Amino acid sequence: MRYLTQAESKQIDESLLKLGFSFEQLVEIAGYAAVEVIINLIQQKKCNVLVIVGPGNNGADGLVIARWLSLFGHNVHILCNLNTMSTLNIKLLNICKNMRIDVHNTYPNTEITYIIDAIFGISFRSPVQEPYSELVNCLKNKKNVISIDVPSGYEIDALNSKREFLPMHVVCFVGPKKCCQGLQFTVARSFIPKNIFLDDDYTNFFNYTTSSELKKSQEQ
Repeated sequence: MRYLTQAESKQIDESLLKLGFSFEQLVEIAGYAAVEVIINLIQQKKCNVLVIVGPGNNGADGLVIARWLSLFGHNVHILCNLNTMSTLNIKLLNICKNMRIDVHNTYPNTEITYIIDAIFGISFRSPVQEPYSELVNCLKNKKNVISIDVPSGYEIDALNSKREFLPMHVVCFVGPKKCCQGLQFTVARSFIPKNIFLDDDYTNFFNYTTSSELKKSQEQ
């Protein structure tokens, strides 16, 4: 299987923007594609889900995911640092607040069934800096963590990077990143035009079109 490097992942993002997509469009599409996978992983009609959100692109994906999980009937909580969020993330967070999704600045005092890790993505460079180490620490020793694209704090191109925690599953965009080797992952439904691929290998392991196919891929 082909694993993507950090440079390749960034190049694909840049190619999508050159096609005319806005960043906000990509966040909305990616977030919903991730939710399709997450719903199949959870396989419960209603449970308590905590979405831990970072300051940048990965956090934006997480906020879209939080919104959709709430619409699908789950009790959603958001944990974030309000002082460091991007303009887009503040906008997305306000939508969640208007939907009466609970927002916290410390770990909520309620039983959480699943945690969505949306702190850091493909732009991450170690080490984890304050104030985000506190967010990453919330993932340690937790069993049901689903990471978005890459587990937060992992070096993207390192096979044996320091692993602060072990996610239950990783929902990857476009393809799995190098740091995901040895982890359970699913590649979300494709929203990438084939003409921007770096080579033909990408088409071999993604572009699911239905939820049943997503479920089948996880059972293999």
